[in-house]
Amino acid sequence: MRVTPAGTAAVTLGEGSTPLLPAPRLSERLGLELWVKWEGANPTGSFKDRGMAVAVSRAVERGAAGIVCASTGNTAASAAAYAARAGLPAMILLPAGAVARGKL
Repeated sequence: MRVTPAGTAAVTLGEGSTPLLPAPRLSERLGLELWVKWEGANPTGSFKDRGMAVAVSRAVERGAAGIVCASTGNTAASAAAYAARAGLPAMILLPAGAVARGKL
C-alpha cells in the first residue's frame, strides 16, 4: 500500500523488513508458538523509523522547508536521521527534564 502519491520519491534509510524471532520460553509457558518482531534492527534502532519515513516523505512532497519535533529520545533520533537523508534541516525540541542521552 502506497502512503505517498505515485511519482513521489520515498525518503528511506532501509527501514522495515525487521526480523521475526522465535520466543521459545514464552511459547512454552503460554502453550503456543510465539514470535516477536525485532524493531531494533531499523536504522536508528526504533520502530519510529517506519512512521518517520512516511512523515518526512510527505513533508518533502508538500515542499516543507524543514521539520520540527519534540522528543526525549527515539523520535528525535529518527527525525534527525530522516531529515538529513531528505536534505532538510531538523529542529529537535528537548524538555528540560529526563532525556534519553544515548539517542542524542
